[in-house]
Amino acid sequence: MPINILSNAFGSWLPTLVADSYRVSSRTDPSDAEIGAHRGLVAARMLKVENIEIFMSYIAPGAQFRCTSDRVSQQGTDGRSISAREKLIQLLKIVNLPSALPTETFQLFRLAQPFTSANDILSRGVWMWQVCRVSKGHPLAAGTLSLPDVDDHEEMNVATGSRSSLFSRGR
Repeated sequence: MPINILSNAFGSWLPTLVADSYRVSSRTDPSDAEIGAHRGLVAARMLKVENIEIFMSYIAPGAQFRCTSDRVSQQGTDGRSISAREKLIQLLKIVNLPSALPTETFQLFRLAQPFTSANDILSRGVWMWQVCRVSKGHPLAAGTLSLPDVDDHEEMNVATGSRSSLFSRGR
């Protein structure tokens, strides 16, 4: 039976977690529109660049795709230059995989920093989106859900509360 993503997006847990995310980023409490942007992101069945662009237009209206002068990071495996938007498309392919774990993709987004600002809030928003899928229902069903730690190298199974190292899976 598929998860009812829409109902997760309107859960009472979301505004509290978004407010926590803003506090971690030293930002003021989120507006109703910013909470709505998080609800829209969590409601998406699959994340696409357009979902992220709409989300960012509420979270950081002036943010743009990051430009880098690092020639190595601008080239794909075929040697051609790739845009930040193309990099985000590649990252979202990973995020949308059923085997992708929330904390791993949180770390990938933090490292990639695809936008000029608010990448930390975007990273946690994507994490929230994935937690709704991993938990097979209400994200708080297993107890208290807390934001991932920037230095956290463990994945918490929200259904069981157990933790496993990201680096010991032999992938």
